[in-house]
Amino acid sequence: MTKVSILEFGASTSNTDNYTQIQDAINYVYSQGGGDVHIPNGRFKYSNTLSVKDCVRIIGEGADKNASQLEYTGSGFAMKTAGSHLRQRFKDFYLTLNYNQHGIKIGDVVANLNRDLGILPRQIDLDNVVISGLGIGQVGIKTYNASHITMKKVRSAYGNGGLGLVITCDGYNSGVFVAEECSFGRHGQTQVGVEFLGGTGGLDGYVFNGCYFGGAVPIRFRNGNTSNLVFNAPHIEVTDSSVEHYAVDIESVKGLVFNGGLIGGFGSNTVVGILFRKACEGVNINSLTVNEFAGTVFKNSSGVSPKHSILYNAVSTGSTSPATQFNGNFNEAIIV
Repeated sequence: MTKVSILEFGASTSNTDNYTQIQDAINYVYSQGGGDVHIPNGRFKYSNTLSVKDCVRIIGEGADKNASQLEYTGSGFAMKTAGSHLRQRFKDFYLTLNYNQHGIKIGDVVANLNRDLGILPRQIDLDNVVISGLGIGQVGIKTYNASHITMKKVRSAYGNGGLGLVITCDGYNSGVFVAEECSFGRHGQTQVGVEFLGGTGGLDGYVFNGCYFGGAVPIRFRNGNTSNLVFNAPHIEVTDSSVEHYAVDIESVKGLVFNGGLIGGFGSNTVVGILFRKACEGVNINSLTVNEFAGTVFKNSSGVSPKHSILYNAVSTGSTSPATQFNGNFNEAIIV
């Protein structure tokens, strides 16, 4: 396997633009059949989107500002998968944005893919990567028509707005996704922690183990065609607001499971723990804890009760108690 350092291609920490040097290193490793592009300790600025090709791994020495830091000063995404979008890896580096760019794009729109030719995003890993400097409306990580993705100790959170992780598709069924010990969004710093946009083809097979979700809306589902999701012991913190706001905002989901987990309400009576917007089916939420919570735990605004669902009364901790466990129609769900 080929291994090169970006220093071998002329990259420097002297406040210069290193786009050409880093992209040349990526292109060389790709031409050799794949391997590692090493980001050494230091801060390396660059101004154009890096195109990470098949079987190329971007490997640093640590995900903090005193280790391997990439600072993106351009527009659009800082880096994206390319080629057949196959077997890329991002590991051990800190990516700094400047509040008006996106972070990492995995996959592509279906018009640029071709299943028959094997151009189908899959087998992509992110391990110990931090993305900071998100601005309003910007996305830390976005997956598009991508499957077989693993994330471990990824933090896409810090900034003054933005979305930590967006998962979507516009043609291919996407999923087989596992995240462990990750942080998506941040209380008081992010608009949305993780957003599922569904879309043509559908999303299914997503597992989050011991992850943090924070923001104005920590977890949000939109557009339907989303199923088979499991959240094991999530920690959810929703940003304070004077108007009604939601920790988990659900729309037309089938097969959603929360095993344990905590929702922090910070004593606000405007917080809704879990909102059902449209007809949902197979939603099981058990052993949920709400901390410093004075609002409604479960609210159904659609008028249609979740079918084939089991919802457990939440356990309250902290100095306040939930004002309401259930608000709306839950007649077709089993309440425990």
